[in-house]
Amino acid sequence: MYFLVTQMIYAFFACFFIAYSFHTPRNGLVFAGLTGMLGTLIYNLIYLTYKTEIIAIFVGTLAICGCAEVFARISKMPIIIYLTSGILPLVPGILLYQAMLLFAQDKLQEAMQLGIRSAFIAVAIALAIALPSAIFKIIRREYR
Repeated sequence: MYFLVTQMIYAFFACFFIAYSFHTPRNGLVFAGLTGMLGTLIYNLIYLTYKTEIIAIFVGTLAICGCAEVFARISKMPIIIYLTSGILPLVPGILLYQAMLLFAQDKLQEAMQLGIRSAFIAVAIALAIALPSAIFKIIRREYR
């Protein structure tokens, strides 16, 4: 439980300050932090329950996209403000760094494993970003 609470707090402040560094208007900073916090919470819950990282990142990204869409409607700001800052805690940056380091050290087998794993994570993030926006566009067309 302590792990989840600290992860949520870290994610909130990380996303809050990332949004601040992107010059997000002040009334959107808390929403940006909440977006990242919710996505990290969903990711951690699913990962701790099912031990599948790619599915956990996919569902966490879906939560971030849905939350960002709702917050964008509430605050009347572009969705990219919340999506960009909220998605960064789930991006596999350290995996890519480790893969490149292993390539430089000529450990090709381990480098390929990490590179493929980070590519699958990147594809899961991309699909999870595209899916809610398509669904919201369909819903928006039906209510017009």
